Amino acid sequence: MPYFSVVIPTYNRAHSIRKAIDSVLNQSFQDFEIIVVDDASPDETEQVVKAISDPRLRYFKNETNQERCVSRNRGIDLAKGKYICFLDSDDYHLPDHLEKLHVFIQAKKDKVAFFFTNAWNESEDGVRSERNCPKLLTSRASVNTRVSTNNHSLTEALEVNLYTYFLRYTVNPQRWCVHRSIFEKVKFDPEVVICEDMDTSLRIVNAGFPVYQLNERTTVYVAAADSFTHGDTQKWEKELFYLKRIFAKKELKGKLPLFERNRLLSMCYFHLSNKQFSLKNRWNTIRYAIMSFLLCPKGYNGKTNKIVIYQIVMSIISCFRKEKEFLNYRLPKSLELKNYNLIKSRRLDYIIPSRLKVLKNVFISHEGLVLNKMFLSKRCAFNLKGNKDNTFGFIFWKLTLEQYLVSKFGKSLKAVKIKEPVLLIHTKWFNYSFWVTDSLLRLVIAEENGILDKVKLIYPEEWGNIDFVNSSLEAFDLEKLKIPKGEHIISKKLYLPETRDWTSSFSPDQISRVRKKIVNYSNKLNLSLNYSDRVYLTRKSRGVRSIENEEEVIKLLKEYDFSIIDFGELTFWEQVEVMKKANCFISIHGAGFANILYMKDGASVIELINESYAEKEYKFPFYHLANSLNLNYMAQFGCVENKETALFNYKDNYNVADKDRLVNQNIIIDLHLLQTNLELIISTKKSELI
Repeated sequence: MPYFSVVIPTYNRAHSIRKAIDSVLNQSFQDFEIIVVDDASPDETEQVVKAISDPRLRYFKNETNQERCVSRNRGIDLAKGKYICFLDSDDYHLPDHLEKLHVFIQAKKDKVAFFFTNAWNESEDGVRSERNCPKLLTSRASVNTRVSTNNHSLTEALEVNLYTYFLRYTVNPQRWCVHRSIFEKVKFDPEVVICEDMDTSLRIVNAGFPVYQLNERTTVYVAAADSFTHGDTQKWEKELFYLKRIFAKKELKGKLPLFERNRLLSMCYFHLSNKQFSLKNRWNTIRYAIMSFLLCPKGYNGKTNKIVIYQIVMSIISCFRKEKEFLNYRLPKSLELKNYNLIKSRRLDYIIPSRLKVLKNVFISHEGLVLNKMFLSKRCAFNLKGNKDNTFGFIFWKLTLEQYLVSKFGKSLKAVKIKEPVLLIHTKWFNYSFWVTDSLLRLVIAEENGILDKVKLIYPEEWGNIDFVNSSLEAFDLEKLKIPKGEHIISKKLYLPETRDWTSSFSPDQISRVRKKIVNYSNKLNLSLNYSDRVYLTRKSRGVRSIENEEEVIKLLKEYDFSIIDFGELTFWEQVEVMKKANCFISIHGAGFANILYMKDGASVIELINESYAEKEYKFPFYHLANSLNLNYMAQFGCVENKETALFNYKDNYNVADKDRLVNQNIIIDLHLLQTNLELIISTKKSELI
């Protein structure tokens, strides 16, 4: 039987698990075994672990992803050692970690105990700093004791018991060393997937086992960007939920100090208030700030009370004024004066950011238009104001009102009553571009407001087989409800994130958060595609709105190492993977151009535009989107092959059919001008690199 069993739960850590395992294999004390429990990683974690040839290393893989508590419990069940230690697969132990623990345990009379060491923090660039590890001067739960709190923000020393200690200071499992018999009575709770270290340690204390601290730093906690602590946008919502679950446990009721419970809850509400304040969600800010203040009037760390009062006051003031986000978009260079002025004349000066609205007893059409007290709810769809007057909105108000009346009093239409809260993010205007830049934006707003676990997302049944809809929804943890074709809804409670006012109006702050959400999720998929960081999107297979002289265009672009891609041949997440790595993107205007959403700051895009269509009514949405994402935007105007086919553009009775013909015309691109534009954003040809 080995003296120590080191359990390493892992998920998608092929890049770091070797270092973690090596840190154990290189211990000065060698009487141990290592148990790696892989939580169904889709990356190369299994290959990395199995490449290590050491009889003390055992590898097990869960069939499905079940969270780290299940993996740790499985490791405990498989362990043969007298004492069980833990190590997360992105952290590592110092070489004398086990040796110092062994010496420390041997010196103690109580061998069946919960031991823990101190730790270092390490940033991603390798810089270490001391982790706050106050000295524990007692081993029993019932004894009030003194805890040294060097550099702590509250006091220099506090009278606390063990419950207070584990509520106040995070003792990560990688610092633990627990006698195996303790886990026969207390294990990790699979229902507590966050703050599980606090939960388990509190229950060990409650079971009456002694606790000892080795007051030396023998392990290193690495601040990984994609960890829960640093990478989860819902960190505080989840932490609040699981803290409440821990505090509600029967075995802990009456044992946990009220002040410490309230302090932790106040901390969560404070960070939620900060988040909502930065998002300018005033009502949520007020709600969370008040809760934080009531739970801990002096502030959870003795300082935050002034901040929450400021947030409450400023949020109340903002209720009486309309928030505007002013824009300062750069105009593209190297344009003819008339086209430069054309873009300048249609550039937006400000936008009003989208907000989350809560409506009661409303009618929702199958297409996503909302009738509230017989009128269309503002910003349930964009462009309802119309370009020149309100007749555009009037048409859809009339249509939605008719649908409501017929479904209520007639028989030809059906409206289903839904009592549970629902979330609406779709509109009558639907394509790939609108979905990723508007529907996903509305979904992110809902997530940031912490309502996804309280609602069902409604969307048309006929969207069920659309890849980009289903795939993008994988990034969000929510329940979905499909609306059968032709059916409408009467909702008792509707959560309605607003659409943008216009198709070309983007909040830089909000649209950047959509990019962050989608790109962060795609990073977890570990896709590997072999494309250049210079991308040209071809629409040749569409037959409309493409480049007439595309063969010549492609020949030129290949000299600059461009990959030629048809997004119709890629899945949604493959498109994200290509674009998040792209430094330059070129395409004719169209829904596929919306993929610039995933490009990193400072990347460059060239939009190829039908000059006739632009002069008539194009609002340059991708110019606005690119600027909102801090991308370098350039435009190149092309003309139709036969000038006579564009003459209808100037007819007095220009209608929807004319618009469709015009926007879908193929255009010819000036190759010399394209090369000039390429030279502005790319310094060297591929041929010159060889």
